[in-house]
Amino acid sequence: IVALVVQPGVEFDHHNVFDYEPEKAQGLSIALQEMDHFVFEAHSTDYQKDETFKALIRDHFAILKVGPALTFALREALFALDNMEKELYGDKAIANLQDVLERTMCENPKYWESHYGTKI
Repeated sequence: IVALVVQPGVEFDHHNVFDYEPEKAQGLSIALQEMDHFVFEAHSTDYQKDETFKALIRDHFAILKVGPALTFALREALFALDNMEKELYGDKAIANLQDVLERTMCENPKYWESHYGTKI
């Protein structure tokens, strides 16, 4: 074990982002001083302000976990590539990523529907 996943007070939900408050995570930073062979992974750091990442690193959170924000950026990049292929090759485009993704999600809602309050 080289890292421990912790929640230093950063969080988000569908409507809010909870910003890092260093004074509330001070106990974690102090505890880490006694475990000098570990680092902390800060859970749910998506959507934090730029200066927050610097503060988290300063406070010994060496790994900053992102999930939805990174997934969204990747999806946007892949969709852009899919659109470029359609623009360049028209009907001969073979990936059709957006169509495949939508069809797959509709066929297998069990993998995503729990992330929403109501079924879509």
